[in-house]
Amino acid sequence: MKLPHEVVRFEIFKYLDYNDRDALNACLPFEGRVGTPLKKDANIQLLLTLQAKTMSKLLRSIENNNNVNHRSRVILKLFRSVNKINYILQHSHKFRIMYIDKCKSYLDEYHEDYDITSKHFKKTMMILCSENIKIIDTVYPYKYELSSIINKDWSAVQARYVAKETWRSK
Repeated sequence: MKLPHEVVRFEIFKYLDYNDRDALNACLPFEGRVGTPLKKDANIQLLLTLQAKTMSKLLRSIENNNNVNHRSRVILKLFRSVNKINYILQHSHKFRIMYIDKCKSYLDEYHEDYDITSKHFKKTMMILCSENIKIIDTVYPYKYELSSIINKDWSAVQARYVAKETWRSK
């Protein structure tokens, strides 16, 4: 005996928590499943969050280490990762301006980091930063402001991601 989809949706779902609703929804035939509409740009917000976490790890690594060689390697890694932070560059005007300004400062021959690092670092950074500015202007133009979902209302993508992470940790 099959229950009508309206009975499942309006009479049973209201008594279930998120995980149980998700499990029951998976058991229903495709046409009877209850879909959760995604917010506009929810997938980009998730990618922004993941890219921001990656960037913050690198920045903290630079901040917390006084070893010149380690700092140089991490700075190079940070500026080589322009293709890995494309969504931040396209959707965060503040970060984009800061990144371009930092690239321009490394184009100056007399940048303060060049005094304590190798000539190879100076040469590599100058080439890398000039390429990054060109890439940012041509390949990753600014589109529109979009914040990450760290402190925002949950979107369907984030709720699903958190539910999976909770399930994995048990």
